[in-house]
Amino acid sequence: MAKRKKENNPPLKYILQQALDALNPNDPEVTKLTAELKCPPLLSHYATLSEWQFGLDKLLNYSKILKKPTSKISRARIVYLVDIDTFDIQPYRQKSKDGITWSKGTAVSMSSFAEMLPEMDEAAQIAAAKVVRVNSRVARLRGVEVLYELADTGRTFLMLEPEVPFEIHRDRLRIEVKKDSGGSYETTTNIDFAKNLRTDPHYAFKLDGSILTIHKITDKEHKVLELLNNIRKLPGEAKSKLAEILENISGEIPVSSELLKSSSGLEALKASSKIIFQIIPDSSATEFNARAFVRPAEGCELTVAPGEGLDTLAALVKRKPMRILRDLKAEKANWEQMSEKLKEFSAWQGGDRLWTLDTMKCLEFMETLREASKIADIEWPEGAKLTVKRAPISFPDVRLKVNSVDRWFSLDGTVSIDGKTQLKINQILDKLKDRVGNFIHLEGSEYVLITNKLLKQLEILEDVSSKKKDELLISKFSGGALEALKENGSEVSGDKSYENLQERILKAQEMEFFIPSGLEAQLRQYQREGFEWLMRLCTWGAGGILADDMGLGKTVQTIAVLLGRKILGPSLLVVPTAVLYNWKSEMVRFAPGLRFADFNSGNREEILKNLQDYDVILCTYGVLNTEIEALSKVEWNLAVLDEAHAIKNKATQTSHSVMKINAQGRILLSGTPIQNDLSEIWNLFEFANPGYLGSYQQFGDRFTFRSKKRRTKKSSIC
Repeated sequence: MAKRKKENNPPLKYILQQALDALNPNDPEVTKLTAELKCPPLLSHYATLSEWQFGLDKLLNYSKILKKPTSKISRARIVYLVDIDTFDIQPYRQKSKDGITWSKGTAVSMSSFAEMLPEMDEAAQIAAAKVVRVNSRVARLRGVEVLYELADTGRTFLMLEPEVPFEIHRDRLRIEVKKDSGGSYETTTNIDFAKNLRTDPHYAFKLDGSILTIHKITDKEHKVLELLNNIRKLPGEAKSKLAEILENISGEIPVSSELLKSSSGLEALKASSKIIFQIIPDSSATEFNARAFVRPAEGCELTVAPGEGLDTLAALVKRKPMRILRDLKAEKANWEQMSEKLKEFSAWQGGDRLWTLDTMKCLEFMETLREASKIADIEWPEGAKLTVKRAPISFPDVRLKVNSVDRWFSLDGTVSIDGKTQLKINQILDKLKDRVGNFIHLEGSEYVLITNKLLKQLEILEDVSSKKKDELLISKFSGGALEALKENGSEVSGDKSYENLQERILKAQEMEFFIPSGLEAQLRQYQREGFEWLMRLCTWGAGGILADDMGLGKTVQTIAVLLGRKILGPSLLVVPTAVLYNWKSEMVRFAPGLRFADFNSGNREEILKNLQDYDVILCTYGVLNTEIEALSKVEWNLAVLDEAHAIKNKATQTSHSVMKINAQGRILLSGTPIQNDLSEIWNLFEFANPGYLGSYQQFGDRFTFRSKKRRTKKSSIC
């Protein structure tokens, strides 16, 4: 009883407080009493506070508690399909061979998910702990609190459209205090806590199409919001106390206000004005979502829209409350520059600062950001990254050394990556096969751009080259691919044989060829061009295929070449039996000065003994097969094959025979060089310019099989 009585009695301090409250300091009696006693009251007078002062004091007291922040102590993966109406979540397991390309995935039962699968990352483990069992047979994963844990992982997709990413982003509660025109201070936040705030736990969220932004409100933040809700507008005289409050709570809640400009309680930090582009890949790493914002300081979770908001913030930077001073003009200028640079990606832009890009466009996007590295940076979620940090590879980065090996050129050389890393030329050519647009993959997550013009030249080089063990070879007739690199700034040095060949080619290009005076025919313009083209090729030792339609004068053009080169020795003309007589009559008609012998009907041994007496030896394909041993011992001025499609099949005896012919120049005539299949042209070129199209297998891999695949794909679509 005594104890209860003691507890029910008000304390002395409370009685005195009430007594003082009853006194009016302006009362004449109180003033008179104070003067007579000549001493002040023993207790200070307790002034009655207004509602806003009372609320502000409570918030100040709580803010002091927050002033010092508390310290915060495969190949397979899980992705999630989300029902945006109910926030139901279905986990899926995906597999990958390279960590880049992922399978479609299979659904994971809730019981297996809750038991923690080996491939689950930290976010998945947290989500698994939130599986709720409805009954003995049904379990469910649902709710904004689960989605919050899966935010910014790049592994969430729409339930009804699994290929469409469901973007989930976390955001912090922020408080902003502005002074209005009347001198009062108005306090706002970046969430509508009166409508959207959840109570257990505290979440606020905003759903915009397939983009969900979630704010998690801690107990401390929730308490600040409760107190703040009663004093949303404060008079000017609250300035000093309000500034102290903002300083104190900045360790827990980012705040922005002009009141912080002159704050001495927080260390000042000049903010970065760079535009940050956060790139998040989808589950297959074939589509990427990019968002742009400003992160005022490294180690600060807070992000802001470029050039928007107030210029003074208070927030945690590496766990320390800091006063962050923004340069809004610089942010705005940087954003305007980046907007201009990124105009070419407008078709992939889904919002003011949001893009959805495929792999090739993402690499191009990052190359644009790399070029603007003074005002832009890239952020990736942990474990998911593409890197474009080196300058594009251009012609001066290529250095080649050429050596002659029989009818081939052996290539050795390097390509410099950003002046530091060196790759062998054959490594670069191998990487072209798996290029993404103009980008080749280096190591890990890194890609580098090859300039458009260099890429075209390297593709030509890759098409005409072949590998023999670790050696890279190209035909001597493909030297133009090397000279094109040299002309554009690459360093190409060759041995004496290579240099001599290039000199012959250059001289042949500069020479002027005239129609022989002994030709009894008036050539049309296109026929003159054909004659000059064949003469130029044969001058430096190459061959050509004249594939005009029937009746356009292939015969007369060839006779002009035979006549123009007769001074260099006899030529071998191989024809089908059916046109042998026609060729004889045409030579008599158009070039009566040509001395020719019919190898079919004449004394073959005598003809070969007296070759100096002839300009042209006529021979059919049948006789060529039987006499090839004798004919192959002669170094002919020209070897001409009429109806050259007769050698389209490389496995035939005729093909084997003609390949043994030794001639300074080679001409093939055909109205139908390709009759049934693209591969038929390979053997014709192998005779004209050995090795020019690579090996038969290489040609098939590069052109024939690829062409068939395209045709098959097209027909299946139709």
